[in-house]
Amino acid sequence: MESSKKSKRTLSIRTKIFLFMLAVSIIPTILITALAAYNTYDSLYRQLIVINKDGMLWGSDRVSQFSDELKNTFYSMEFDKSFRNAVLKWGKDNDSYEENAVLRNTFNATLNKNNLFSLIELYLISDKSVIKTKRAGTTLQSDEEGFSNTFNRPAHMQTNMYLKLTGKGLYAVHNINTFEDRNLVAKLALQLRTGDLQKILEKLKTSQDERVYLLNDQNEIVMSINNGYDDKEFLSKSIKLINEESSGEYFSIDNNIVFYGQDKGGKLGIIKIIPRNEIVKAIRPTVFAGIFMGIACVFAAIMLSALISFYISSPILKLADKVKNIQMATLEIQTGEDTRNEISVLENHIALFVQRIKDLIHQEYIIKLQAKSAQIKALQAQINPHFLHNTLQLIGSISLSKGVKEVYNIAGALSSMMRYSMDFENGFVTMGSELNHLDNYLLIQKERFYDKFSIELDIQEEVKDCLMPKLLLQPIVENCFQHGFDRSTGEWKLWIKAYLTEDKKVHIIVQDNGSGMSQDQLAALNEKIKDTAYGSIKSSRHIGLLNVNSRIRLNFSENDGITVYSKKDEGTRIEYIFDAQRVEEANGLSGSDH
Repeated sequence: MESSKKSKRTLSIRTKIFLFMLAVSIIPTILITALAAYNTYDSLYRQLIVINKDGMLWGSDRVSQFSDELKNTFYSMEFDKSFRNAVLKWGKDNDSYEENAVLRNTFNATLNKNNLFSLIELYLISDKSVIKTKRAGTTLQSDEEGFSNTFNRPAHMQTNMYLKLTGKGLYAVHNINTFEDRNLVAKLALQLRTGDLQKILEKLKTSQDERVYLLNDQNEIVMSINNGYDDKEFLSKSIKLINEESSGEYFSIDNNIVFYGQDKGGKLGIIKIIPRNEIVKAIRPTVFAGIFMGIACVFAAIMLSALISFYISSPILKLADKVKNIQMATLEIQTGEDTRNEISVLENHIALFVQRIKDLIHQEYIIKLQAKSAQIKALQAQINPHFLHNTLQLIGSISLSKGVKEVYNIAGALSSMMRYSMDFENGFVTMGSELNHLDNYLLIQKERFYDKFSIELDIQEEVKDCLMPKLLLQPIVENCFQHGFDRSTGEWKLWIKAYLTEDKKVHIIVQDNGSGMSQDQLAALNEKIKDTAYGSIKSSRHIGLLNVNSRIRLNFSENDGITVYSKKDEGTRIEYIFDAQRVEEANGLSGSDH
């Protein structure tokens, strides 16, 4: 009878799980696959268009920058009066040594400050001579081959800057004319290093069969990446369509998609040719993969739903049978408990687990609290031997050079400091007590440094009665002397401010006008403070920033603690925040283990 009931119950649970998982797996898979197959082609086509349009905009911008740099180079030489006068005077004087020197110096300076050029050639019309300047030196020779004729331009086109591809390489050319009658005086040609332009074209090409061309303003090819394709006729048709129809940033022609862009000055243009079969090849695997994955997911969903429903339901049934007999007090399994269903068994006994976990957490909290109290007391026992050594030296020096009064004051301050530091009975003190301890420390420091520093206190009266862990102020002020004032010249200034906020928080600010620190050092220090493990106390020669921060976080909120602000040569500001507690509000805290 019991076996029959269990069988029916098992069948019901497994069936429900199977049907639910089958519906969750198959229905979304079928819908998503169908929708993806419908939209993939169009979306990928649009995506390719957008990517290539953005690429052409980027390429046009980079080419414009390249073109502008060439123009600026030409204009800087053209507007150089000594350079222009040397060009205009060439051939008119019998002795052209002075003009030659000016031209040579100008070309050398241009090559030295710009890596775009490998050679500068100046073709002088007056005597058909050419000055060639490389980084290795300058030569003067006659233009016997008439190489300057390769740079000829149609009369209606601008000649301030244009590009020409010759058998010797790619040149940027600028015609120098007289101002009065616009007669041609010389042609200035810069042989270009094409690496930057080549990189621009290579980045625009995204697949093997794409071709990218760089054209000058005469629609001549000056650079290309075309894998050996001969696109002269196709480019001619494309350029004609661009000039006549102005059809936009891209268009289709002869089963190809053509994208084009131009620099701002119209000196250089880019044409990119993408065969449509490239788009089809890119889309086809995605469409087929989507359909295949959809079909595979449907079959996988059916199989996994059956398997998972079996493997999930069986452990649940076994778990319910075992859990309903567990007693948390003894951790023994007992039988005979009767419940309405498996879920109710789990709910009731999980409640027992939670209660047991709460008890364990409470015990662990007490243990950790005791450990933290021990850490705090150990921290308070730290005394800076270096400071005591300096103070004792000072006492000896004053006793020899001055009188009893100074020795008495310093010895009394040091005695008070030691009694205060070694009083382990009270882990928490009032802000007023901490300020008294700080006064003793500052008295000794004033004697050490002969009143080289001044201090300004701005303490809100309500704060003086608030409790705080002992030795929070003096270590921070000591930090100012050790790291802020050690390399600072002039009068040392120290500001201490404390006040309460509306959200019952104590804010303390300690600021100096010392040497400060760089932004990198500041960021590293704040990151180190931020990453200080909650409840951890750092061992050190002295109680530093990290330990003070740890003590605040131990005794108050983990979000409380120290933040440092600083600028190089402008000083450092240290701010710390913690919960405000008065003596009458903290009997439980002070009476525990602090």
